Amino acid sequence: MVTEQFQSHIAYTPDSDEKYSLLAVKTLIEANEDVLLKARMITRNGKDRIVYIVDGMGSYLALKKDISNYMRKEVFESLIHVISIVKRSPFWDLEYIDLSKEHIYLDQNTDTVKFAVVPRVFNDVNTAKIEWTELLLALFFDVSKGIIDDPDVSRIMTECVRISEMSEVLDRYRETQKLIERLADSYTYTRDKRTTNKNVQNVVLEYSSNGGHFTFVDTIDDFVIGKDNSCDGIVNISQAISRRHCILEKRDGQIKLKDLGSTNGTWLNGERVSTDDYQDVNDNDTLKIADIAFTVHFEY
Repeated sequence: MVTEQFQSHIAYTPDSDEKYSLLAVKTLIEANEDVLLKARMITRNGKDRIVYIVDGMGSYLALKKDISNYMRKEVFESLIHVISIVKRSPFWDLEYIDLSKEHIYLDQNTDTVKFAVVPRVFNDVNTAKIEWTELLLALFFDVSKGIIDDPDVSRIMTECVRISEMSEVLDRYRETQKLIERLADSYTYTRDKRTTNKNVQNVVLEYSSNGGHFTFVDTIDDFVIGKDNSCDGIVNISQAISRRHCILEKRDGQIKLKDLGSTNGTWLNGERVSTDDYQDVNDNDTLKIADIAFTVHFEY
């Protein structure tokens, strides 16, 4: 398989003795999953190729030295998510997932991770399966670096260490397949939000613009944001922010938001937040305080 990377897309072209699974390609093009790169089939110089749109994204390989711990967690969980999606499809195989670090893409505008599923027919399926599981173990190890104090990741990595220490390749393959089965069953997803049965421990608010970058880490039950020095999160880079602007509250591990009567309002995903009732906040939501927008990240 020949892979070509361009600024806006990545293209996969089969070698002379390779071909695509056409039914798998059809279902891939029609797929609507957040963790999959958008794909389309084109013909060039008499050869079919699959093109994946990566405009505005950066590869994991290029960005991994600078990405935050919670973004590493997003890569980790998105990897499990895409495995779960592929396993549910009757037309896709796990070996279709490209695990090359240079072909895993991070969209930093939406804090999402996207994978290429390449439905090619392998000449030696057994070898392809074994090579893919070895790559999976290596990727788990690489992504997990820097993810600390997360019991789910720790358990998975303990299992990966046990498997990697096996001397026989087939033993590693079989045990990795068992691990994949457990992982695919252990997470539940909605279309937009990844959820677990764990309560939120900390809330990270990330602000990034051409003018600067900073984060708040909310570790307490009541977290007031405003420009007054008495606030837990002090934001004084905009005159539009009120002295005591809004409050994040932690209730039974869930995060609630209320405006505190600010002059210029608090907005959650484009909707104005009430001063009377608390509104639920979810992972990866956009919280706008007057004219300052934050991305919300949860730590479990």
